[in-house]
Amino acid sequence: MEDDRQPANRRAERRPGQPSPWQIAAVNYNETRVPGSAYCEATDGKLGSVYTALTETLVMRGDWNRLFAERDRATDVVQLPDTFNLLLGTAQGKGIAWNRLGYGVWPPPLANYVHGFESLTRKGRLVRTLAAACEAYAGRLPPEMPRELASGAALGSATDPWDICPVSFVFSAAPSRLAANPYEQLRDAVARDPSAMWILKPTDGCKGEGIVIRRGWKEIAAELFEHAASGANGERSSAPP
Repeated sequence: MEDDRQPANRRAERRPGQPSPWQIAAVNYNETRVPGSAYCEATDGKLGSVYTALTETLVMRGDWNRLFAERDRATDVVQLPDTFNLLLGTAQGKGIAWNRLGYGVWPPPLANYVHGFESLTRKGRLVRTLAAACEAYAGRLPPEMPRELASGAALGSATDPWDICPVSFVFSAAPSRLAANPYEQLRDAVARDPSAMWILKPTDGCKGEGIVIRRGWKEIAAELFEHAASGANGERSSAPP
């Protein structure tokens, strides 16, 4: 069976007769530490306790290999392996040459990278990705969905399994796309629950900046119209909390 996993720049090599393990590049991982031991920044460096634990957990699973990746202190440039599936970096992704990874969206991510992950991490693309998945699976959840998220408390009283995803809309400030913005659909959704609060997020990699919470159509519309008047290149997504 063909291995369809995509590394950051080219397909990772396969072992004879079986798919190759996933490859993880963890920048400045302390190779001398005992996996699973308490994290100490003084000795374990700047990768961080979360990414260190994630690296060790994946490797211990047996289907991931850890590859050497280190930032050169003299040049501040990160030396990366030729192929990998997941990149975990230090704060702000310091020293990573994002343009060499084929990452064409600005600004670059803070610390980690998976080929094609902007379809999930950029809010506007996430809304479109979920809509496409719902259509592709004819309203059913993908079979890969963990059972804990597809039944029981995760669904509550909902009868539609896709109710686990909040109602979301994407608005563009580009003059050529203003007419296509779903104002009527959003207004109808707000009218169905006037007391609900809505989160409005920029979709251009704002890293938490510019996110606002509004209630009621008047407040929401004012925020969207201000965004449209700005003529910004980015989009905004709106969804209930």
